[in-house]
Amino acid sequence: MSHWLLKTEPAEWSWENQASNSGVSKWDGVRNAQAQKLMRTMNVDDLCLFYHTGKAKEVVGIVRVLKTLYPDPSDASEKCGMVDVKEVCAFKVPVTLAQLKQEESIKDFMLFRQPRLSVVPVSQDVWEKICELGGVDISDLSEVSTKATRKSAAEEVAAKGSLDKSSKKHKRRKRNAS
Repeated sequence: MSHWLLKTEPAEWSWENQASNSGVSKWDGVRNAQAQKLMRTMNVDDLCLFYHTGKAKEVVGIVRVLKTLYPDPSDASEKCGMVDVKEVCAFKVPVTLAQLKQEESIKDFMLFRQPRLSVVPVSQDVWEKICELGGVDISDLSEVSTKATRKSAAEEVAAKGSLDKSSKKHKRRKRNAS
């Protein structure tokens, strides 16, 4: 299993948005070629840190990949894809970017070298440190992933119904129409 960090502007899609709709959403709107390349390597059950960008700059929770990359209908070029993710847990304490930068043990974290990249791979040692700082016991996450593998992503998505209303793009369109 791989680990990732997914960035989102909380005004566009926040942890609260993610937690609604049974915690299931489409991770769409990613247009950067490098981020798309990384998303192509994601697998079902990979765990991702949910990171608020903008003024917040903090990791606030963990999501799990339900469905690997598939075409993003909002991309007119038809080159970009999206993945489906599901809420796993909120951090007990949000972990700020400033806190992360103070941790000598994770000084080589790609987030620091490429701060504008919206999808970032996370090594095991960085994953463990960030989860520790956020008050999440990673042994509990193993159980979540084990349970998840019993049910295919397709079955889980089907059980939750259509994800269209949980799309970040849908949320923006709905808000802009108001």
